[in-house]
Amino acid sequence: MFVSVNIYAENWKHFGRSNPSPEAYELKKGVAYMEMRLYEVDKSYHKVVKKGYKVIWKAYHKPLKSFDKQVVRKFKSAAPNLSAGTDLVKYSIAYRLDGSDKHYFIANVFYIDVNGKIWRMNTKKDFLSYILPIDNSADLSEVLWLKSYYGLKKYRKVPGGYEVIDVESINFETDKKKCGEYTYRILMDRNGHIKKKVLVNSKHTPCAVI
Repeated sequence: MFVSVNIYAENWKHFGRSNPSPEAYELKKGVAYMEMRLYEVDKSYHKVVKKGYKVIWKAYHKPLKSFDKQVVRKFKSAAPNLSAGTDLVKYSIAYRLDGSDKHYFIANVFYIDVNGKIWRMNTKKDFLSYILPIDNSADLSEVLWLKSYYGLKKYRKVPGGYEVIDVESINFETDKKKCGEYTYRILMDRNGHIKKKVLVNSKHTPCAVI
């Protein structure tokens, strides 16, 4: 049974301002090093348009520099899978107010196993299978980030999972929400399923000026 407030809940703890240490994650057995890479692609999300990539997340039991140089070279040059099912991280940014000069980005995850073999993933389902079940705050923050919760404030462990406070900031009014800050209490089980999400507070603020 997943419950919220009871005598078995732990005290609240704050999420750190910086990303968790790469060694803090409880990776699936057999994984030695893992990283998520972000690529700039065309409008179809199927073709890389800018050489190179940015590592936006990593976790490991042993750092990349500790592997054989040939393995590292092969790992760094591994190409992404940009097939239609890719859904890890996928977004666009317009660098001009009129919506022009738009850039598109997509992510893949690569890892090296304990035998030095290189693997690649391009879906949330596959990636989460290497993170779940949630065993600590590092795992928790990564799973919530993949579910688009970016305003994580604090958490506590409860029977069956975790209770989390997340603040959503709305800078541009939409049909559903006015500009402001919306504070939610979220209950998530150790398998990454959201069991309950409740709005506990809202504060309206001026919208961003463009």
